[in-house]
Amino acid sequence: MRKILIALIACLIGLSCYAQENTVVKDVEQDPLILSPRDSMFLEYMDIYLSQLRGPRYKLYPTQNTWTFIKLDTMTGQLWQVQYSVDKSPRMEYTLDDDIKVYTWEEQICGRFELYETKNMYNFILLDTINGKCWQVQWSIEDKNRFVIRIY
Repeated sequence: MRKILIALIACLIGLSCYAQENTVVKDVEQDPLILSPRDSMFLEYMDIYLSQLRGPRYKLYPTQNTWTFIKLDTMTGQLWQVQYSVDKSPRMEYTLDDDIKVYTWEEQICGRFELYETKNMYNFILLDTINGKCWQVQWSIEDKNRFVIRIY
């Protein structure tokens, strides 16, 4: 679906550029295309949007515990605690928060959410980089001590 949308937008940009009288330059060697300010802004927006689509969907964030990482879905804000081992100790993945933090009318784009470490080894701050909302994320070996709470 995204590929079709991108191809359609590229076609519309091409058509809008050739539809205006001042967009095509006669001497192709000097400058093949002059864009109106509106088209230029649209291309900048599309460049930002496409760069975000190319970002990673999931990221792993290390904790101060050698065996534990926090996995973040950068598109939805969902979080998991990942524990690995080099011996026979259990390897596990616990759900920290499976709530999608993006409303249905908002854009779900890769890289929307970022996780920031705090000085407390068990706590992180989750940031929605588009609207600025924040959540406190606490991981733990014990289920009763894991939580994600919105910061108002």
